[in-house]
Amino acid sequence: LILESHLSRLSLSEIKVIYWLANNDNYLDIFTISSKLELSNIEFLKIVQSLERRCLIEKVTNNGDKVFQLNSVFKQFLKGFININ
Repeated sequence: LILESHLSRLSLSEIKVIYWLANNDNYLDIFTISSKLELSNIEFLKIVQSLERRCLIEKVTNNGDKVFQLNSVFKQFLKGFININ
C-alpha cells in the first residue's frame, strides 16, 4: 500500500521515467534517458530530483560515471504491478 501511494502521487512525466527505468536493467546516464523519453535535460533533471527526494531512484557510480537506477524494491513492485494491470 505504501508503494502504491507513492505511485499514485507521481506526475505523468515522473511515471514515464519510472516505467522506462523499470523496463531497463542497465545503468543509464541522464543523456540516454532524456533523449529516449523525449524530455529536455532540464525537465528530466527536475523529475530526477523529485524521484530522488522520494527515494524511488538512486544515483550510483558505474565506471566513474554518475548514472541512475530505480530503487530495487520499487522496481520489483512495479514489475508485479505492471503484470497485474
